[in-house]
This record gives sequence, structure tokens and C-alpha cells, in this order.
Amino acid sequence: MARRVVRTPTKVVVDLDDRKATILKAVVVEHIETAQPVGSSAVAASADLDVSSATVRSEMVALEREGYLAQPHTSAGRIPTDKGYRYFVDHLQSGVLGSVQQQQVKEFFAGVRARSKRCWNRPRRC
Repeated sequence: MARRVVRTPTKVVVDLDDRKATILKAVVVEHIETAQPVGSSAVAASADLDVSSATVRSEMVALEREGYLAQPHTSAGRIPTDKGYRYFVDHLQSGVLGSVQQQQVKEFFAGVRARSKRCWNRPRRC
């Protein structure tokens, strides 16, 4: 049987300018919070930008062309694509948790660990 080799081209990641990065971050954060498409007026009001919603809309169109955002239908706002989320995680997210968040993560994994031990020791009760 022949072995199939799949080769993928090297990824080229282009850094966004500050305005586009700020708009993308605002869209990702708003979409995570609401699970709804995000419009330009919401971004213009929430982001640290001193531009009109028309300018934000123009930049969102450019982000859509570059593959960072998608528009589910004509009259909707934009939602992040996989590429948009990846850029957010790699470039825009601070990655630093506060003390309360650190404690929540510790408690969560302590609970997971305890449940896993119970399952390993008593498989019928899982």
C-alpha cells in the first residue's frame, strides 16, 4: 500500500497595524461575550479608537478580505474566523491571569483530579 504524503506550505503571518489589531480584539472579545455578530458601531463605542463607525466598518471589510473576520449574512456584523481567533491568542491576549482567576483554575483542576482518581479507583461509579 502506498504511503500518502501531504505537504503544506509554510504559513506566512502578517502583523496587523494597530488599528486593525484593536478592532479585531474588540470583535473577538465582544463575540466571546455575546455569541452574536459584532457591528461597527459596537466596536467604535467599545474600542479605544478615535474613529467613526464608518472607518471601523471599512477596516472590518479589510479584515474580512484578509481572512480574520467573516460576515454570516449581508445585514449582520462580523464574527472572528479561526485565523482571527489564532491571531488574538498569539498576538493580542495578555496571557496573565489575576489572583482570583489563578485560584479558579487551581480549584477546577483540583476537582478534575479528584474525580479522575475516584473513577480510577471505582470505575463503576463514574
